[in-house]
Amino acid sequence: MVKKLTGSVGIFGGSFNPITTAHVQITKAASKQFNLVWLMFEPTNNFYNKNGLQDVEHRINMIQEVFDDSELFNGTTFSVGAVDALAAEKMYTYQLLQRYRNMFRTSKLFFILGSDNLKEFHTWRQPEKVFELSNLIVFGRGTDDIPEIINKNPILSKNVGKIHELKLKRNSLSASLIRNWLQNPKSNISSRYLPRKVLNYIREHKLYEK
Repeated sequence: MVKKLTGSVGIFGGSFNPITTAHVQITKAASKQFNLVWLMFEPTNNFYNKNGLQDVEHRINMIQEVFDDSELFNGTTFSVGAVDALAAEKMYTYQLLQRYRNMFRTSKLFFILGSDNLKEFHTWRQPEKVFELSNLIVFGRGTDDIPEIINKNPILSKNVGKIHELKLKRNSLSASLIRNWLQNPKSNISSRYLPRKVLNYIREHKLYEK
């Protein structure tokens, strides 16, 4: 279905295993800085080879515990796109973006990723096609120097005008760290790190236990 929409659309891809408060901060900062009218969460499908990856149905449900299709923030609608999640096989980023380009033909597309993934961007399948279809919003991880990463890579430096750094204070929180904490059923995880509704869902469904 083609959506007649003016304005910019953000696509945030990742495993969201689980969604953390850092993910929430990133999406809200991106929606404000880039005036997004719609932000789509795109959890990777079950073909993604990663240890401890929960079924995509659970990962979608956890996102929807935080954002539902009616929630607005600074004029942005948050939603789970599930294009990748429902794919019958592994989907590459350029393929995902092509689907969105077909849906949002008049909108500017932004793909959101971390600087750790930016360093590996040249190894992605058809990276130049990604730039043909979208701009990048990059959030910093650790001590990564985003301009330096761009300058060192020919593909990135060639497309520097389509790479935008997200203005957001960095933190060391990661989903893998959260998963380690969750393996202890008695752990007291602060809502500063994991949305309370998500933690309740995890406990209810006994996810991430040893």
